[in-house]
Amino acid sequence: MGEDMEDKLLHMDPADAERATYNGVVAKFDGFFKVRKNTIHERTRFNRHGQKGDLIEQFITSLYGLADLCEFDNLRDQMIRDHIVMEIRDKALSEQFQTDPDLTTDKAKRFARQREAVHDQAVHMNGNGAEKIL
Repeated sequence: MGEDMEDKLLHMDPADAERATYNGVVAKFDGFFKVRKNTIHERTRFNRHGQKGDLIEQFITSLYGLADLCEFDNLRDQMIRDHIVMEIRDKALSEQFQTDPDLTTDKAKRFARQREAVHDQAVHMNGNGAEKIL
């Protein structure tokens, strides 16, 4: 360990027991140098994330990735479900979801995927003249 690191270690004021072991020193440096996760920032990113031009599968996958950083704990599935309802591009489906008091995350994902598949099939069958529902 170089002089710079020794100075940093002394300024961190580790207890003698921590300084005596390799793991203790590493733990102190980890606490000093590692960037702490900012849950507020991660939740803001989650809450601002909309479907925009994404396919429903991309949107759902990105929600799960963002939710993993938010420390929602046992509310994770409910937060994802609610976010699908709020931010799905298909506003008619969003309204339908809001009228279902028993809506689960799995049910919302399944219906959204089905709706998108039906829309894509209609576009394919009718060409570009299909009525846009999304």
